[in-house]
Amino acid sequence: MSRGPRAPVRILAITLYYIVVFALIYAPTFYVLHYSPALSSDPLILLIYLAITLILLTLAAYMVHQRLCPGPFRGMLGLTFRDLRESLVLSSASFTLPFLILGAVELLGGSNPLDTALKATISYAYDESRAPPWFSHVPSKLLPLYAALVWSLAGLLWFSLVQSFPLSCLSQRLGPWSLSLVQLLFILLYNAPLLTGDWKPDDIIFLGLLFPTVLYLHRNSLGLIASYVALFEMPIRAAVLRGWGAQALKAFLLLQVAWGTAASIAALAITANMLRKILKRNPTRQ
Repeated sequence: MSRGPRAPVRILAITLYYIVVFALIYAPTFYVLHYSPALSSDPLILLIYLAITLILLTLAAYMVHQRLCPGPFRGMLGLTFRDLRESLVLSSASFTLPFLILGAVELLGGSNPLDTALKATISYAYDESRAPPWFSHVPSKLLPLYAALVWSLAGLLWFSLVQSFPLSCLSQRLGPWSLSLVQLLFILLYNAPLLTGDWKPDDIIFLGLLFPTVLYLHRNSLGLIASYVALFEMPIRAAVLRGWGAQALKAFLLLQVAWGTAASIAALAITANMLRKILKRNPTRQ
């Protein structure tokens, strides 16, 4: 039975799709960097840009889906509740587990990891060269909510449209090779590093390599978006500090530790369960 268009046709379609993605990411970045840096300080412009980019890419993805990639469109974007638990747990654990281990080492060494995280956030939040320039143009009490909205929309862009949809379309024909392709293209897109030179190792490892792997195993981008907003991004913590103060940040950090710990324990249980299933399918021959 036919499973739709051949692999070369799909690759061509996704290539054209990624050309649109690169244009929507790199063209505005180039314009802001070289012609109008002040635009990066306008929070309304940022929201408008995200909204337009999401609409255009959703339309482009839907056109490819209709012609070349059969299956439920929402499912291809990962915007369903199927595998939400696995996606949320594995994405959260993928970057909190290493930091929990480092925090435990700090505690054994007599330091307080919460104080370390607080100092790092303060250093970032009030450094105008590092914090987002639009932070100063949003009412302080609304800043954490505005930041959460911005990174939620960005999460939809990156994990539903740039990762999940191409993975869903290409994996039907290319299998594991689709994962490597999406990982490479995401790394070249996130933060527009070919223009900005912003090659951050944590973004590459966690968002560029581990997140697509979780998506490949469990086609759910909602869990990734939640982890990205609530756990990964330093600007979210900085926004909480600048908007609601140090005590609110401490509470937020404690919630992150609790979430990360629970996710790490659940991830180990999921991994153990997967290994048991594999061993049952392939029992050792006596």
